[in-house]
Amino acid sequence: MMKNLISAAFFVVFVSVNAQTKIGGKLAYGSEIESFGIGAKATFAIDSKFSISPEILYFTENDNVSLFELNADLHYRLDDNWSGFNPYLIGGFNYVDLNVDNRFNDSSDSEAGLNLGLGTEYPISDEFSFISEVKYVLSDFDQLVIGIGFLYRL
Repeated sequence: MMKNLISAAFFVVFVSVNAQTKIGGKLAYGSEIESFGIGAKATFAIDSKFSISPEILYFTENDNVSLFELNADLHYRLDDNWSGFNPYLIGGFNYVDLNVDNRFNDSSDSEAGLNLGLGTEYPISDEFSFISEVKYVLSDFDQLVIGIGFLYRL
């Protein structure tokens, strides 16, 4: 009996989380690398206010410099009374891998840091949303990242 209750509880949690899962793409600009990047993003709703959002971004300044960024953010959704926009606060962890490859020297550096920022989601339809975010990465490689993109509800 207890196994059935636990199985039912996991099923209910999985179905409700799956119904609030969104995936999408993102374009971003990094102030330190002074370049545009492209990436993928997902959000997993925990409840009506909180969601977890992993993200991967890849920036390339030119043929010699590239930056790979992993983010694990927590979003806190603010009130819904913003003319259809759904603003949220961003806080989380950041990992950056910077590679410089030139004819004299090849080097790479990795840094861990924190993300702080603000974003908004604007539903276009029941399935699609437009997103925009501004966040600051606090690390030895400080950078302001401004991004726009879309999310698709699974």
